[in-house]
Amino acid sequence: MNLTHQSEAEMDPEEGLCPQSPGPDVPPDVSPEVLLQLLSHAETRTLGHVLQMVQDCPALVQDQSTVDRAVDTVVCVWVNHGDCEVVLLGMELLSALVSLLQEAFRTQVATVLPSLMDRLGDVTERVREQDQALLLKIMDQAANPQFVWERMMGGFKHKNSRTREGLCLCLMSTLNVFGSQSLTLSKIVPHICSLLEDLSSAVRGVALNSLVEIYRHVGEKVRIDLGSVR
Repeated sequence: MNLTHQSEAEMDPEEGLCPQSPGPDVPPDVSPEVLLQLLSHAETRTLGHVLQMVQDCPALVQDQSTVDRAVDTVVCVWVNHGDCEVVLLGMELLSALVSLLQEAFRTQVATVLPSLMDRLGDVTERVREQDQALLLKIMDQAANPQFVWERMMGGFKHKNSRTREGLCLCLMSTLNVFGSQSLTLSKIVPHICSLLEDLSSAVRGVALNSLVEIYRHVGEKVRIDLGSVR
């Protein structure tokens, strides 16, 4: 698979992309300002150093302003980039931040979700797979699945059909990893039902599979939710 081609979520390639600039040399000292400076450049050759600095920067956890700026920068400069290789590296950076911050990353969920939902519809399969894995990691380490899904349900109406499809796939993965008790499915089933009439046959198919998966987990209870939709 060629990972150097343009990676898009059915959007204008000029929209939302931060220009790539030459990255600075990596200094030996670790500080929030040095880290933020490095994060501001989508420079793949410095990624290993940046990841190590994220892990070795306790001040990052202590200063909410620095955390906010770091996450914003990773999303804008890396995850929203037009090169899928850079996008994948950006997801590695977010994953490292989740590992470092744990529950403190909960305050960043609203910041990262719009871009992560977009990437569920990316044209590159590897990006979609890593994106879903990152979402599941956030649910596991930073915020419970219901908290995350309450902020993702707008994605069922996303303009990109691949994103709508990817959201259904992510729902099934969530059920298999965390169980049906982790979600208030009565809030999600109506959105799935609406996708049964989607213009995309792929979306219709995965929506039906999602209902089958929900039924497998909760049995006849899903009939009550389906009845309320009618």
